[in-house]
This record gives sequence, C-alpha cells and structure tokens, in this order.
Amino acid sequence: MRLITTLGGRRLTHVVLCEGMGARLQRRYRSVERVLVCSNAGLLGYASEAVRERGPVLGPIAPDEVDDFYRQIDVFVFPSLYAQEAEPLVVLDAGRHGVPTIAFAVGCLPGMVSPHHIVPTHADFAQAAMAILAGPDPVCPSPEIAAAFATRRDAALTAHEDLVRHLLR
Repeated sequence: MRLITTLGGRRLTHVVLCEGMGARLQRRYRSVERVLVCSNAGLLGYASEAVRERGPVLGPIAPDEVDDFYRQIDVFVFPSLYAQEAEPLVVLDAGRHGVPTIAFAVGCLPGMVSPHHIVPTHADFAQAAMAILAGPDPVCPSPEIAAAFATRRDAALTAHEDLVRHLLR
C-alpha cells in the first residue's frame, strides 16, 4: 500500500467502507488526501434477497425468510473479533429492520452500531452484552435505527454513483 500511495501521490482517490477506515488510512499514509466512502449499505438497497449470510444459532436462513427473522428478534448480537471486519451485511440488515446490534469495537462496527452497544475488544462479550441488555436504556427495535440505516444507505448509493462517474472520467 505504501508503494501505491507513494507512486500515485495526492492525485489518487481511495475507496473505503466507512469514515473510520478512511481516517485510519490517512493517518497511516500521509499522502492520502482524497477518500471516498462507499458503504456496503448501498448493496442492500431495498431488497433483502441480497443478503446471503447465515445465522449460526438458528441455522441457515433462506433469503425469503430474512425479513421474518429480523421481525422476530429484539436485538442482534454480533460477537466478531475478526481484525479485518469491515461492514457486515447482517449488521446492516439488522439496522435496515430497525433492530439494534451489540458488537465488539472492530472494523467499521463502531460507526454502525450505537456507542452504547459497542463492547471493547478486551472485554468478556457475554458479560458486556448482558450488562447492556440489563441497563437502564431499552434495547429494542426502533424507527430511529431504521432511519439511521436509510441515511447510511442513501449516502452509499450517492457515493457509488460518484465512484462510477470518477471511474468513467
């Protein structure tokens, strides 16, 4: 990456999935000036059939059953510690349905999930999730979560259009 940023210099536009990823890229490589955020939220659009993720506890969820799955749950728990976690489509889809997510602070998740529902990576996830659920603030589906997803999706769709225009120049 250092070679790319050095040779390309300040004329390159770097495509990332979230603002945090762009900020980390710019801190690490000082020559990176232009960053375009193209969230995976634009991939979901308005149709759930784009989601092919599987639920490890419930077993496989057919694409036509995804909407029903999210209607039946109050909270989505995503305990991934994968260091390169980007923008999991299952977390985006939970947001699309207004379902809150509890997740570790990895990848783009801190910008996707309520700060009150982020678990530090050094913490015991089960204990932290139980404390969040037992806390004073209700953890339940809400129109505000769905609205935040819609804002993210709309920004992603605009960024995707900008990216295509940039590539076709």
